[in-house]
Amino acid sequence: MNRPVIAANWKMNNGPTSAGEFMQSFLDQYPRHNDRTILIFPPALSFHVVAAALADRRDILLGVQNVHAADQGVHSPANYPSEWRATRGPGLSWLVTPSVATFLVKPASRQL
Repeated sequence: MNRPVIAANWKMNNGPTSAGEFMQSFLDQYPRHNDRTILIFPPALSFHVVAAALADRRDILLGVQNVHAADQGVHSPANYPSEWRATRGPGLSWLVTPSVATFLVKPASRQL
């Protein structure tokens, strides 16, 4: 049986303060589960706050959104894969990159 994947892409919602508040509330209400994969994609500005909140929750994976396929250039607003691979804060597991009309969700360990 395949494990369902549930992903939450926050877009540009929840700056660091509200992200921390949300994560505290969410984690208080969401018990550990081993039968599904949960992915959370906060804005880059809130990444480290969410990573800290998830430090002891290995059942919830963390990713970064709006990752451009290029490693450098004039692509605003975008995060570059090489930056996230180099600084891969605690828990970075997945990347979301816009591609024409679809979003590609890939493990951070793979090339985009």
